[in-house]
Amino acid sequence: MRDELAGKASRDLLRDTAVGLRVDAGNPSLKEVEKAAAALCAEEDHAGWVRLPDSTLSDYLSGRRDVLPDWRFIHTFVVVCHRLAIANGLDPEPLRDLKATFGALWKAAKHKEKGSLTVITPLPYRQYDILEPTI
Repeated sequence: MRDELAGKASRDLLRDTAVGLRVDAGNPSLKEVEKAAAALCAEEDHAGWVRLPDSTLSDYLSGRRDVLPDWRFIHTFVVVCHRLAIANGLDPEPLRDLKATFGALWKAAKHKEKGSLTVITPLPYRQYDILEPTI
């Protein structure tokens, strides 16, 4: 139960951040986002991009579809929103930073979805500690 809640919280954070990105892009209509994604797919010859149907976007951004989209969906959405922000005369965060933020959020949600263990980093040790590495 706890893992399910953590997974849902991670998915919700990713979705809420995506909603904020759309607002930061000038709050384009879902149809505009769909058209920009289609143009990106045509321009880049589908090199890792996916189409973003407005109905799918609506379901995802509203929370009606409570599943984690694949990375290509999120990546396409981030790039499209960045381009639309520039087209709307706004000054968005650098694309590299947006990709890093969304990549980290998506990975966290994916790990929670799989129920993977959290990696625990070892505590620093002092010389002559009982637990000092012997290598």
